[in-house]
Amino acid sequence: MEPAFPCRVCAGALELARRGRLGAATAAAFAPTCHETGAHGDLLRCRQCGTLQQPTLPRGDALLALYRDMSDPAYLDEDARRGYAAEGLEPARAAAAHARDVLGLTVREVAVEDPALDGERFDVVVLTDVLEHVEQPGATLDRCAQLLTDDGLLLVVTPDPASPTARLAGGRWWGLLPAHVCLIPHRTLLELLIGRGLVIAADVPFVRSFTPGYWLAGLAERSPALGRLLGRGG
Repeated sequence: MEPAFPCRVCAGALELARRGRLGAATAAAFAPTCHETGAHGDLLRCRQCGTLQQPTLPRGDALLALYRDMSDPAYLDEDARRGYAAEGLEPARAAAAHARDVLGLTVREVAVEDPALDGERFDVVVLTDVLEHVEQPGATLDRCAQLLTDDGLLLVVTPDPASPTARLAGGRWWGLLPAHVCLIPHRTLLELLIGRGLVIAADVPFVRSFTPGYWLAGLAERSPALGRLLGRGG
């Protein structure tokens, strides 16, 4: 039987790509440091644009509520920053409180689609590990373009399910997480950006700067044998 959900990016037909075992979605499962293999729900791939997605995740306010209630102290341990002045949008209450109280940043607990942002303009909008968490990636990009000044910059960082690393890792790829609603292939992402009249100023790989301990913890979740070797799991 064909899946009943259309692609969130191009409305194309979906087909089952990988089985998962996520039951009822919880805020704890949405923690960024949750890297257990297969902990996501069933993953469907669009036959047209290649986007991987979890269409059975909650939608609308129910999805936003999971992010609001999500707390992940292990992820916040990676909070060293490089001194840029910034204003943030963060629906997760715990993360927003950490940004305000510990880092001294200005952070609003709203999503980018919130009407409270109507009429505001920004020189730079940064979507780092954001696009894979939203229900309608195209609508989110439209909103970000709307919030930019005439010569503003939009920075997008999102996992690529078509990358060599993703293909090599298969079901153990770190991008297959319970909270990732849509995983957009690089080529499809470029098409989405260009189709909105955005000029690609640079297209480069992103090098992540988490601590070795963070990477080792994630690898231990992906490999029981490695976890036992590192003393991080059964």
